[in-house]
Parts: sequence; structure tokens; C-alpha cells
Amino acid sequence: MSLNMNASLNLSRTCAQHCTRTKPPKQMLNQTRFLTTTRPNLYAQPTSLPTETSSESIAFTDNQPDLLQPLTHRRRPVPSTRPELQSHPPPSYMHIGTVTRTGTMSQTVQITRHHQVWDKFLQKHYTRPLRLKAHDPNPDGYLREGDIVEYGSYTQAEKDTKLAKDRERVERETERLSAQDSSGKAVRRFKRTEETRRKMRGAKVRGVQFVVRRVVTPFGVGLDERMERLSVGSEFGLRQEASSEGGQDSLVRGLGGNLSRKSGRASVAG
Repeated sequence: MSLNMNASLNLSRTCAQHCTRTKPPKQMLNQTRFLTTTRPNLYAQPTSLPTETSSESIAFTDNQPDLLQPLTHRRRPVPSTRPELQSHPPPSYMHIGTVTRTGTMSQTVQITRHHQVWDKFLQKHYTRPLRLKAHDPNPDGYLREGDIVEYGSYTQAEKDTKLAKDRERVERETERLSAQDSSGKAVRRFKRTEETRRKMRGAKVRGVQFVVRRVVTPFGVGLDERMERLSVGSEFGLRQEASSEGGQDSLVRGLGGNLSRKSGRASVAG
């Protein structure tokens, strides 16, 4: 019995010593609870700033660009205010097309070019022709059907010239009609310039918006061998009139002259 009692006492002592050794103190428990329960505040500002800074860090911060400063040196100016675009359009504004109709209007041709159209239903691109009108700056009318030309939009200087001519025409017509009609009913038609009428009709109906810059590939006869157009009308129509009955009379009228029936001689107005 005494041996068993001593053994049990020794076992209880060792257990008590082991428990007291492994059990952490209260201060450590409080510290661990504080670290685990609290979270760092990311939006809190530091209470104190560092007073000592090295020369390397100062030089590095001085050389850094200010990101909040506006990048004015990288901004491109508006195309209408650039001086080089006032008289010469940029190459990106140029297009290549084929002349498909000439002679229907004075110094105006029809140009056709192909462009891609997206079909939403079939989810596919299709090539379709795009027909537009372009101004022929050459008054002799050397362009022919089949010529491959390079065309572009009007420059700002050309637009200003057109508007100035339009205003002069409006003033001239207004003065002429005001002298004839005192009621002013006929004068109201010419009080609006072409620019105002375009805004009233909408942007879709703007007339001739492009001008031919150069001929890339002439069709048939070269530019040096071509004669100037004799009148407003296609060459095919003049040939048909000349081959039909009374072809001489129609051909002379196409040339700009008149036919004397009494003498039978054709005179062309020079």
C-alpha cells in the first residue's frame, strides 16, 4: 500500500510540473488575443513621418514626372487648324476609285469604289459598290469612263472659297431680283446660302463632297492626247445622236453651233 501511495504521489507531482510548464502566462495569452482579433487599418495615415531621407531618394523623386500634370505636348491639334492641311489634304484622307459616268454635269463625275459591308444576320462581310460624285478641277474635262483616279474631301481653304463664292452669288441674285420685284416674294429664295440649305435638308444631302486630285491610270487614250469635252453630254450619247436620223443636226448642236437650213452649212460657235 505504501508503495502504491508513493507512486501515485510522484505521478501527481510530475503532472502538476508538466502542466505548469506548458501552460503559457497570462501576458502572452493577452498578446496573442490582441494580435489575432485586431486587423490593421489600411486607410489609417501614419502618425509621424520619417525625418531623415537619403540623397539618393531625393534625386529619384525629383527626376520622376508628375503624373497629374496634363500631357499638352502629346495632344495633336485639330485638323482644321493645322496650317499644312489648309491647302494639302493628308494621304490618309485619299481614296482610289474608278470613273463610271462623265458628262452628265459640268465638271462633275461619278466615281465607284468597293467597300466592305457587315451583315448582322449572316455575320459576314460583303463587298458592295459605293457610288459618289466628285468635282473635276480641270475645266477642259479630260476624265473619261474607266479612269482610275485618286480623290479626297475638300480642304479648309477650298471650302472657304466655295462659301465665299456662294455668298457673292446670293448677294448678286438678291440685288437683281430686288430691283425687278418690289414685293420681296421672289427674293426670299436667295436669302439662304448653300451652307444654310444643307443644314436644313440634313447631312445626307450635301451635293458634291469630294474632288479628284490626280489620275492614277488613264483608260484608253493618255491625258496628253485627249481633247477637251465639246459639250455637256456623254460621248456615247453624242455618237448615238450622230448615227441616228438627223445626225448632222444633232452633232452640230452637241458641238455648240447651229445649222442653217437655207444654206445647208453648219457653223460652230467659237
